[in-house]
Amino acid sequence: MSTTASPQKKRRLSNPSIEDRKVVINEPTKKTKQDNLNNGGVSISNNAVTTNTETTETPSVLSNLPTSSNTRANVNTSVNNSPKPVGQNNNSNMSVSTSGINNNNKEKEKESISASTTSPTSPVKGKGSMNQQIHQRTSSTSSTHTQQLNVPLSQLPPHELLIRCTKKEEEIQTLLGELQTLSQTLTPEFSYDLSLRKKFLDPATNILFRTMKKELEDKDKFIESLQRELEGVGFTPNSITGKKLVAKLLALQNENEELGRQLRQGRVEQYEIEIALQRKVIDELKQGLEESDNQLISLDAEMERLQNLLFQMRAKVKSYEEKYGPLEPDNKDDAAETSTIKEKKLETFALKMSTSCNGEIDEEKNNDEAAFKTATASVLLRSTPVPENSVTVKGPDFNQQLTLHELLENYSRIGFQAFSVGKAIELINKMRRWRLSDEPILPDETEEYKDPLIRSTTKCKIFLGYTSNLVSSGLREIIRFLVQHSLVDVIVTTAGGIEEDFIKCLGPTYLADFELNGSELRKNGMNRIGNLIVPNDNYCKFEDWVIPILDKLLEEQISKGIIWSPSKVINRLGKEINNPESIYYWAYKNNIPVYCPALTDGSLGDMIYFHTFKNPGLVIDIVSDIKSINQQAVFAKKTGVIILGGGIVKHHICNANLMRNGADYAVYINTGQEFDGSDSGARPDEAVSWGKIRMNAEHIKVYADATIVFPLIVAETFAKDIHK
Repeated sequence: MSTTASPQKKRRLSNPSIEDRKVVINEPTKKTKQDNLNNGGVSISNNAVTTNTETTETPSVLSNLPTSSNTRANVNTSVNNSPKPVGQNNNSNMSVSTSGINNNNKEKEKESISASTTSPTSPVKGKGSMNQQIHQRTSSTSSTHTQQLNVPLSQLPPHELLIRCTKKEEEIQTLLGELQTLSQTLTPEFSYDLSLRKKFLDPATNILFRTMKKELEDKDKFIESLQRELEGVGFTPNSITGKKLVAKLLALQNENEELGRQLRQGRVEQYEIEIALQRKVIDELKQGLEESDNQLISLDAEMERLQNLLFQMRAKVKSYEEKYGPLEPDNKDDAAETSTIKEKKLETFALKMSTSCNGEIDEEKNNDEAAFKTATASVLLRSTPVPENSVTVKGPDFNQQLTLHELLENYSRIGFQAFSVGKAIELINKMRRWRLSDEPILPDETEEYKDPLIRSTTKCKIFLGYTSNLVSSGLREIIRFLVQHSLVDVIVTTAGGIEEDFIKCLGPTYLADFELNGSELRKNGMNRIGNLIVPNDNYCKFEDWVIPILDKLLEEQISKGIIWSPSKVINRLGKEINNPESIYYWAYKNNIPVYCPALTDGSLGDMIYFHTFKNPGLVIDIVSDIKSINQQAVFAKKTGVIILGGGIVKHHICNANLMRNGADYAVYINTGQEFDGSDSGARPDEAVSWGKIRMNAEHIKVYADATIVFPLIVAETFAKDIHK
């Protein structure tokens, strides 16, 4: 293999000692020599001689060797990272020191070294002569080889080939020595000149070097500080210095905030401690003041008692003097005797008075004890045992995630009107679950209702009543849901409850405000229902829609002899509207009767009034309806009433149930109060007195706006089964 060292890859010798370098030369073994003999000792390609050697270093001077136009010597070298010790022999390798080269080469090296080191300041001096020597030797060797190579190798005897190999090795060693010398010549700063060594070991020189080194370090530090100052002055937020400074500023700011927080917290704690101490002192002062007040009160009472005693004693003395005469003696002779008698009398009087006062004190103490016992007995009255089935008050726990069902389940234990909502849910679910099969068969039961299948399908008949304003509100969609799924059996409402449903099919109702000015609304053709607005154009559309239907009713009355009742008219209007958004469309579809005893009390009555002028003769009979609704109640095995609001719808449903001795379940939802004796404000118990609700019936009144509570009640009752 033949390689040439690249002239661009120059390596600097790291070891200045020539004696420490070792050259490893491949010593040809017998096998190697035989191979060389077989191959002619050298490989010939393009008149070039290639020799394989292995050295510890690869001097860069190889790239400067002169080449001939006829011949070229290529030397392959590689760095031996692990040189073998001197004198160690292997089967194929031999390590020798550069000092072990033949004496001729050694002397030439000394001459070359002395020539190259005569001027240390010129490290490349002698380079040209050395290169010239190498060039001459290489040229002479190449010419000799060229002459010998003219003889074919096959014609050379073996000993000639061996001689040629030996000479080649000697030449290689000579070249290696010269290369080592040249390498040392190129790096004179590492040569071991004793005089230069002494200069470096001189203390003065060392001191000078240290001084210069310190000055250099100081200058470096000064330059670094200037650079930092320049960076600090000219930094930007996105520069490295800027980022560092911003980060440091943020850290200082956070530290400052933390210190401020700790300081504030410490002050707050100190203030709290001081306040607690002040409160304690104030409490002690208050307690002492109260004790002083109590003592003053007791002293005042004692003083008053003593004054009373003194007054009584004076009164006794006065009465005694009036009875027995003055206590003063009449003359001086009897003064001593009189004084003695007076003292005895006074002692006797004082003893009597003391006995009397002690009795009064004992009597007062007895009175206080009696008052204490009376007050204690009144306040700390003993309770009778609570029934075992009593329900405790408890609200929902929102620490747990509650569903609507779980929330409404808690209503029955919250109390007040929430309890009433929970009770209404319970009663409506009882209405829905009841079946005739739940009751025992009565002795006078008809054969039809003795059939188990009939009994299991016979349900509680549910009467639903609502006022017109609820249809104007969003409860209309909830009522439509109940009728759409046949969840109620009989409906009673007002004229507005009928017409508002159809008007909503023709035009929308809008949310507004309770405080809107009525005059302004009237000027703009806007009708207010609470905080709802119905444009008057909607009623015009209703007139355009309903008048042709009234014409048809009159025509069928005349041609077919049909007698129209309010429920029949409502049924026909539900058919004509043909809109699934309508309550009465589904009442018509599901054959649910809708009764309206005040059909003319509203816009529908206005339309009937207008129709009498355009096409008179229409007759609407209410007698058939009163018979129909009463029979709905009479023939029902069990009834339940749900009434939203009051007035005519409430009374009409309750009065129909009077025909069967009252309803079995009743749920009222309104805000009416009974203090004015109104039907709307009457509680269910008043209907019991009239026989409209049975005496053993379950009933509840919820004092609330139906728009708030009825959606919750429907969600927990009727809607649950639909979505199962």
